[in-house]
Amino acid sequence: MSDRVYFATALLIALALVTLSFVWPQGYGREAPGPFGKPVVASPAGQADLIAAAKAAANRKAGIAPKAKPPVVISK
Repeated sequence: MSDRVYFATALLIALALVTLSFVWPQGYGREAPGPFGKPVVASPAGQADLIAAAKAAANRKAGIAPKAKPPVVISK
């Protein structure tokens, strides 16, 4: 086989694979960022955790002490 034919074919295959990688569905791992990925939508429980963590970080930065948790009483 001629080098000219071989390398032209290899180039076309490589370009096709790169193009295919941009549109192929993503796997089960973390999704790719835009513009090729899908927007990440957090669950309501995940959003609540993020909001609580952001509030706690803001309170620590402002010097506000966290709320004390009530003691756990175990009755016999």
